[in-house]
Amino acid sequence: MEEDFDIECSDEEFKDCKGPWEPEPEEIDRLYTALQNGEYQELKWSCPGYRSPSPEKVEEQEEETDSKEPEEQSDFDFMEENTNTPKLKVNRNKAIVIDRQFVGEEHDVIKSEIEKFVDYVKREVLKSGGVNTFYFSWAAINVKRDFSAILSIASCEDTWRLFRAADPENILHMAVTESECPRLPTDRAITVPLVTKGKELPQLVLDFKTEDIYDWKSAVIIYDETLDRDMAGGLVKAISQRSSNEAKSTGVSLIKLKRRLSKEGLWAKLSTIHTETVGTNFLAIVSYNLISTMMDLTKSLNLVNTETQWLYVISDTNVKFHDMAPFRKMLREGDNVAFVYNTSHAGDECLDGRKCHMEELIMSFSKALSDAVKDEFEIASQVSEEEWEAIRPTKAERRNFLHANIRKDLTKNGVCGNCTFWKVCTGDTWGGEFQGKAINIKLQDVGTWRPSDGTSFSDVLFLHVAHGFRNKILPLVSYHNPPWQILKLNASGEVVEYSGLVFDIIKELAKNLNFTFTVELINKTMTNTFNNSNSGTQYILTNDIPKELLNLVKNKTVAMGACALTVLEDVKNVVNYTIPVSTQTYSFLAARPRELSRALLFISPFTSDTWLCLFAAIISMGPSLYFINRFSPVCDYKGIPRKGGLSSIQNCIWYMYGALLQQGGMHLPYPDSARIVVGAWWLVVLVISTTYCGNLVAFLTFPKIDIPITTINDLINHQDLVTWSFRDGNYLASQLKRSAV
Repeated sequence: MEEDFDIECSDEEFKDCKGPWEPEPEEIDRLYTALQNGEYQELKWSCPGYRSPSPEKVEEQEEETDSKEPEEQSDFDFMEENTNTPKLKVNRNKAIVIDRQFVGEEHDVIKSEIEKFVDYVKREVLKSGGVNTFYFSWAAINVKRDFSAILSIASCEDTWRLFRAADPENILHMAVTESECPRLPTDRAITVPLVTKGKELPQLVLDFKTEDIYDWKSAVIIYDETLDRDMAGGLVKAISQRSSNEAKSTGVSLIKLKRRLSKEGLWAKLSTIHTETVGTNFLAIVSYNLISTMMDLTKSLNLVNTETQWLYVISDTNVKFHDMAPFRKMLREGDNVAFVYNTSHAGDECLDGRKCHMEELIMSFSKALSDAVKDEFEIASQVSEEEWEAIRPTKAERRNFLHANIRKDLTKNGVCGNCTFWKVCTGDTWGGEFQGKAINIKLQDVGTWRPSDGTSFSDVLFLHVAHGFRNKILPLVSYHNPPWQILKLNASGEVVEYSGLVFDIIKELAKNLNFTFTVELINKTMTNTFNNSNSGTQYILTNDIPKELLNLVKNKTVAMGACALTVLEDVKNVVNYTIPVSTQTYSFLAARPRELSRALLFISPFTSDTWLCLFAAIISMGPSLYFINRFSPVCDYKGIPRKGGLSSIQNCIWYMYGALLQQGGMHLPYPDSARIVVGAWWLVVLVISTTYCGNLVAFLTFPKIDIPITTINDLINHQDLVTWSFRDGNYLASQLKRSAV
């Protein structure tokens, strides 16, 4: 009998589906293509179990329909026969994406292997029900379908695109992708890059960057023949790639070391590095035998200090040969140096490859899902259905549970790629020279790296960059010198209380650099003197550095001297001063400049040199005029007698003086040459008189004040007129004694 019927959408289909269900056009096209290629679609179906017969009454059917409406969601229901146990819903849908474009011709082989392994896992591992597995041959899948997890084999770009689509839906993403691909966020996904053994350095450096193991804005990469050309390119790409929380990419400078480079040649290479231009972060990828020489030269070139960071990557070590003890002995106080060294091993027991990682992820996921079902069932069996609906895990919580258990299982039981293993150690150097008589500088293991699960760190890469002195106790030495250092001692001479400006600064330093300190006294025999505030003022001077303090600091018995000292040039080679915490000026008092007497004000417009020159000009111009006028042939030619007038030298001098006073004279010379001399003199007189009158008016308007004493040189120049004094033993007295003045 033929009868029209309508099949409503099932739970695993779209929630907003209305009317008859039919596949999407892309799905129909894919199925027809598969049929044309001779492929047959395997029916994936599991029996949902039996249910009680439907009641005959229509009213009861309606009530049953109404009771199911609030539970409409895309979860699979697994219901115990006990009616007192609430309904337990656990999503068992898993999508496996095998990107045909990425795997190529191996697609069908990989899919067949995965299908066989999934069947094995269903039979042997899952004890609380099966898993609904959906296979896709492309990465652009519809994540709106209710999946609990996605396992993908795709390119880096498609992997990240699939993650961005699945993450808002709280779907756990497990990805197997290509090498040199940034890992998905480790708190929400699992990434396994397919790294070729021996070529893992770019992926290692990339993982360090994406996991914020180091935070470098620029880096200098120094490498030798242990890094080939392809790996060098991948390394530069990895370290310069911009992460999600960076505004700019990391700047990289490359320095390649030639094969069998001598120590002189290495020194020449390293001496070209200027931290002011290339930065203070260094990544050295060199052989094991070259590390000691490089550490020695970088220290001599002052490339290793508290402001620089050095990361040495050693790839030519292995599980049997990786002794880092010689490098620990070369570390010095204040160095920020870390080592990443290879401890891999080779053998027939080493498993790796795409198939191994896929099966391991499927196995770990199945175990985690089984544990999730078991835990939720135990909780659900102890509460009512209404209480379970209130406390049941959300999709995000279930994803986090699965993620944590998968990572735990991979770390404990994972075998794929474990033969490739790197260790990370870093120098614990700050404060190591002051932890007793023996130097306590050591190398501390802080992390590991594997291709399968990436980095695993127990501490930061550079201990002191992040944590300063790491709460170490540093011994300090001081003495009573108020107000800079104020010490209070007990009866036995021990410091029980300290205060003052210097200790306020040290407390702030201890807070910022994460250290504590103890205070020791330079000379404990001074207990009574220091407890007496009146006699303690003898130590108020800061330019006198106690020799005991210098010896304690120089011998590294203490970390620093907690005292205020004046910066002296002649001891800078012995004392390492901090930046000035106080700048004090010296002032001196002098008598207020007085107004000079006006008794000789008429000669003030000209200096004594000017007056002397003017007097010499009058004396010299008179005889000059006399000789020119007396021996001129004009008088003989015209018969003019040479008597009287300017014919005498006295009259010539008097005439020049009278002209200077703008009075002139009764006689003029007859020769033209003498008249030219007289005219020139009148021009000089005009300039001199005008200048004198102008200056005289200025001096009358603004009285002249005595020159004030404003500098040390002025004071020295007035030593015949004034006397001065200062406190003996202070900085100014010592400087004046050593100065040339």
